[in-house]
Amino acid sequence: MHAAYYISGQTGKILWQLGGKKSNFTGSGTGFGWQHDIKWNLEAGKSSGELAAATKRRVSLFNNAMASATSQLQQTSNGLIIGLDLSAMSATAVSNFTVANLESISATSQGNMQVFADDDIPRPEDATGNALVSFGNQPIIAEFDASGKPLKIVHWATSDASVTYRAYKAPWAGYPVTAPDVAVKSGRLFVSWNGATEVAQWKIVQGDSTQIVDRTGFETNVQLDPGSTQQLQAIALDVAGRELARSEYITVGDRKTNLGAVKGRGTPL
Repeated sequence: MHAAYYISGQTGKILWQLGGKKSNFTGSGTGFGWQHDIKWNLEAGKSSGELAAATKRRVSLFNNAMASATSQLQQTSNGLIIGLDLSAMSATAVSNFTVANLESISATSQGNMQVFADDDIPRPEDATGNALVSFGNQPIIAEFDASGKPLKIVHWATSDASVTYRAYKAPWAGYPVTAPDVAVKSGRLFVSWNGATEVAQWKIVQGDSTQIVDRTGFETNVQLDPGSTQQLQAIALDVAGRELARSEYITVGDRKTNLGAVKGRGTPL
């Protein structure tokens, strides 16, 4: 149908149609097809009375623009923000979100667009006009600023068989239910905590000695005291110095050989 329908919640009557062969609107905002994820744009906090009286509103959608190589409206899929003038019944493409330096992103199915200004999740680090676009059956996700400039492009797979119906950006913190993993080899301690996002430092306790080191990537490695053979434990700290979890103890023994590892099986604090 290549169209969106505005339907009365009381009567079920179609109040207007946007796009398609019998569109009630004219203008550049009606030329989408095989679209996904259409929703109102920039309406958070407005009352139902304000929205009912509004003559100008906006919607966002993901414009697949094609269903196959032989069925297409445009060569490149894109995210669209469309301005609606309900008095003049005109629809204008306000913003176009696509990755211009990739010759063609042809999403023949699925896909969505998330406009951060519509989201009630706090995003102090994001400009309110930013948008995230998932290109459906093409394994590409991109974040754009309000002008349509790509800020981050993620190729999350190498096969066209890898698809995502929809993708969203949201604040998230990982606190694994396992404890950190530790291993010792050739006088160095290796420590990691798979899935943890809040670790800023590691506190290494060995006998009466303690050292604190910054986390460096997924696995942090630390030079041990060459004269000590006492058991040691790694403690995960957040940016405020609070303890998050402790590894099990590992016996160092003779560091001239590979001394093995202890998988985290304890419970985080």
